[in-house]
Amino acid sequence: RHQITRQTALDCLVQFSLFLSSLKPEHIYITQDTGTLSTVHYHIPISKETGEFVHEQHIPFRLTPNMSTLMGPIALSGPMVFSMIAAARCLIDPKLGTEAILHTLLKDEVQANVRDMTESRVISMIEDIQSAVGQIMGRLQTAAHFDKAESKLPSIISLTTTPENLCRLDPAWYPWL
Repeated sequence: RHQITRQTALDCLVQFSLFLSSLKPEHIYITQDTGTLSTVHYHIPISKETGEFVHEQHIPFRLTPNMSTLMGPIALSGPMVFSMIAAARCLIDPKLGTEAILHTLLKDEVQANVRDMTESRVISMIEDIQSAVGQIMGRLQTAAHFDKAESKLPSIISLTTTPENLCRLDPAWYPWL
């Protein structure tokens, strides 16, 4: 359970900070021997026509009641939150160069998805990428912030487990509820 909790925390942090979407339960694999959780497919939501980043999520990441029950309430409020904070703090470290890596990844993703690359589109693409990197780094800053035992992550986790938000999930997740 501890291993699955830590792996889920990292997966949730990536989904939350990078605005990932279109993840389905069949893309999650749990190794029976070690409890390692792997996600084999991520999708960065980019409009094929304009190349702009589309944020269409109603919840920050997927954490269904069955997954919550598997980990337990203590794991959700303890190891999961602290694993997400630790990973976010590592990613915002300037020595790591996360912003430069994100610029490269997002540029490649936009170029692979956009059909026509005119000169005006390239300028707009650069602005879109800079804006998206700023939003991602802002979300990582939010996740990494920890002041006197206070963090915003528990409230974000509770957003993902409320029935009002769970009903907005892709129907492929309903059997997991």
